[in-house]
Amino acid sequence: MKRLLVISNMAHYRDPKHGVVGFGPAVEELSWVALLFDEVVHLGCLHEGQAPLNMLPYSAPNLRFFGVPPRGGEGIPAKAAILAQWPFLIRVLMKHLRTADAVHVRCPCNIGLLAVILLCLVREPRRRWIKYAGNWRPEGREPWSYRVQRWLLRRTWHGGVVTVNGQWEGDPPHVREFFNPSFSEAELEEARSWGRKKALNGVVRCAFVGRVEEAKGAGRAVEIVRRLREQGVEAELDVVGDGPMKEALVRANAPWLRLHGWLPRQKVGRVWREAHMCLLPSRASEGWPKVLSEGMAWGAVPVASTVSSIPQYLERFGCGGGGAGGRCGRICGGDRRISAGAGTMEARQRAGD
Repeated sequence: MKRLLVISNMAHYRDPKHGVVGFGPAVEELSWVALLFDEVVHLGCLHEGQAPLNMLPYSAPNLRFFGVPPRGGEGIPAKAAILAQWPFLIRVLMKHLRTADAVHVRCPCNIGLLAVILLCLVREPRRRWIKYAGNWRPEGREPWSYRVQRWLLRRTWHGGVVTVNGQWEGDPPHVREFFNPSFSEAELEEARSWGRKKALNGVVRCAFVGRVEEAKGAGRAVEIVRRLREQGVEAELDVVGDGPMKEALVRANAPWLRLHGWLPRQKVGRVWREAHMCLLPSRASEGWPKVLSEGMAWGAVPVASTVSSIPQYLERFGCGGGGAGGRCGRICGGDRRISAGAGTMEARQRAGD
């Protein structure tokens, strides 16, 4: 029997109807991975409270979730709580590592750092895949634990293959580019069918999907649309998600701004099929955000910051626009190029580029 152990800080909740649910895009990704194994154990964070609407149950019957209490935050008390949890996590991780045939660690995160350290010390399992989803070559300030994780992952002590977003000079052979999947074939075809018939007919519909916070660029997305309107462009903005900036956007009370909160995946698709542009003026530690892939599949031109691998991929696929320092620059392409650029990118994604 082939057993895979997945280690991550991915958020999970208990739902009265569906049992344990997790972050939708990652749940779907792991459900596909589970097809390659007889049994999968996902060791992740189990949160209390009501599950947000962007959470999904696992579709793979052979995937079992093991929850640990989430830890993190700024300041000495939060860091002390993380260290105090390590003895418990070490016992749990070692127990599951002994029975696994392969292990998949998702970084950067606190439990991911601990898992990588343990992999440097133990021999089993021999098959190891470590995914670094954040910015592999950051330029700004970030948590020290992220720097430690990248330093360890560039060494061979952990004995695994490391996948990152983008191509970077000077990395060792075990660090490889890997483009994250977003859609199934059926979802991709549905999105592309809407993208092909999309056109600009007066109103420019923009969409921001993600955590509504400063780091992700929610406020800058609103500012972009406001400036477009000041220049005579009839633009509107749909914001899908929740976060610390949501109340400020509610108080803005702009008639051209629609706040949806978190939506199920199907309803997010209804927003994307009307959108002409996907705005992500982020300053966060991005790798390649799935939201850009999904928006492009639906025919929305990506307008994003020059963070991590984002400019690499936009240049490679010949679509979208960006700007240095988190400021949006020019927007490439008119209505006839919206679906063309997005379709090219998603076709290469599907082919495993």
